[in-house]
Amino acid sequence: MELKEYVFNEIVPRYSGFDSAHREDHALTVISQVMQLADARDAWLADNPDKAEGYDSPLDRDMLLVAAACHDLGLANGRDRHHMDSGVIIRSDGRLRNWFSEDQIETIAQAAEDHRASGKSVPRSLYGMMVAEADRVIDKETIIYRTVLYGLNNYPELGFDAQLSRAKAHLHEKYGRGGYLKLWIPWGDNAMRLAELQELIGDESALHKEVRRILIRELDPKRIYFAGSIRGGRVDAGLYARLIAYMQRTAVVLTEHVGRPDLNLMEQGKRDADIYSQDTSWLLESDMVVAECTCPSLGVGYELAFAEAHGKPCHIFYDRSKTQLSAMLTGNPYFHIHPYESESDIYPLIDMILKQD
Repeated sequence: MELKEYVFNEIVPRYSGFDSAHREDHALTVISQVMQLADARDAWLADNPDKAEGYDSPLDRDMLLVAAACHDLGLANGRDRHHMDSGVIIRSDGRLRNWFSEDQIETIAQAAEDHRASGKSVPRSLYGMMVAEADRVIDKETIIYRTVLYGLNNYPELGFDAQLSRAKAHLHEKYGRGGYLKLWIPWGDNAMRLAELQELIGDESALHKEVRRILIRELDPKRIYFAGSIRGGRVDAGLYARLIAYMQRTAVVLTEHVGRPDLNLMEQGKRDADIYSQDTSWLLESDMVVAECTCPSLGVGYELAFAEAHGKPCHIFYDRSKTQLSAMLTGNPYFHIHPYESESDIYPLIDMILKQD
């Protein structure tokens, strides 16, 4: 059996049992990236002879291939020490001795051990530097996607908002300016791509929007259009905020701004036509409408009628001690009406609603 046949038919398929961010496609990407670095090295050395020290040592492409292919095999034993476990697996692989000496196998094992981004030491060889660099796939979409997937796979108990916060915090810690990620190869494209990623991470609003988009795509939670009085009166704004925060534990609330105490200020400068266009777009995107109707609102009434016309389930809450709903709502069997006497009555009903298919 040829070495490449062993790598691609027997080593790479082991990744099929790992988490979604470290499947065969990840191994193949790292192999491709490391070979591109090898191809580009000679030209860089020729153009930068004054910077060649440490990068001009002889390079065995077969050793580099195996180091890249095996770098994450230790995930079979869990993530915490996977880089060290990868080294153990490489050293214990008797078949590699068909192609490499003991010293070469040790170099390959060390390269796998040194690849981890959180490692504080400089990789011990050029092989380690190149595998570490190839493993840093600096692509904004890919990095955010893998960060989100890691959270979903390893912290399934976290709700939507907690997953969102965890992902953003990790991106700041690892990839932000001053983060622990280190780049080792000066002739790769990663430095430029990292700068672009750091610009995104430095813009909190843009980062929130991008992580939220990918999290919604992967988690596919219920999308809630929360309706509450805005221009009709803000006496219940605090209640809206609490209900929105509660639903955001497990769902996406498209209209989270309805609970903001400064909502009137937020609307300043916006044309009514733009507000209408955005709100109806959210209504069409939503899976259901949850409306708090204690404070009468023409806008909420219109939103409910719009939702009914487009087949969106509608759940209407109101404090029976403070208001009496219009018969146009209570008399319409399409609407799910939930009168309550105290705020604590609402939350079990929300739990029940969000669990419905």
